[in-house]
Parts: sequence; structure tokens; C-alpha cells
Amino acid sequence: MSTPQEMAWITTISVPTVGAGERYVRLTGLPDNRKKDAWKTITSNHPGLADLLRSPELREVVAFFDADIYVDAEVVPALPAEPLKGRKQAVP
Repeated sequence: MSTPQEMAWITTISVPTVGAGERYVRLTGLPDNRKKDAWKTITSNHPGLADLLRSPELREVVAFFDADIYVDAEVVPALPAEPLKGRKQAVP
């Protein structure tokens, strides 16, 4: 009789995807005045990001996962930065 093997995802090591000290700003749920200022900054300084944020595909993903959109704090320096919450790294 063979022994069942562990599933690979159970034995993986958790690796944080966000480095310590990196700061982000949340674009989702901004008040209208801040949203307009942020959008003006993004469209003038980061047109590629503006195109991505306008894309129907991204909007569908955000809606499907009921997600918030965060960008690097340097993109919109006028917004308050905050650290992202993540999983703690597993101790071997």
C-alpha cells in the first residue's frame, strides 16, 4: 500500500511579496476631491498606469475579487501612504 504524498502547496515556504518599508497609496474609495487630484497626477505623469486603470479587464478583476487598488506612494505623493498588510514569513 502506498503512502499518500503531501500536496506541494502545503510544503511551500511563505515568501513576502512586498518588501519591508515599501509604501503604497489606496486609490479605491477616495473622496471625490482627492480622486480628481490623484487622477490628474496619474494621467499627466503616468499615462500607462492611467490606461491600465481605465481598462475593462482590470475593472472586472477588481469587481470580481471586491478588491482595492493600491499604487506605489511615489505615483501620487499627495495621498497618505500606508504599508500593505501581508502574510508573515514562515519560520523554517
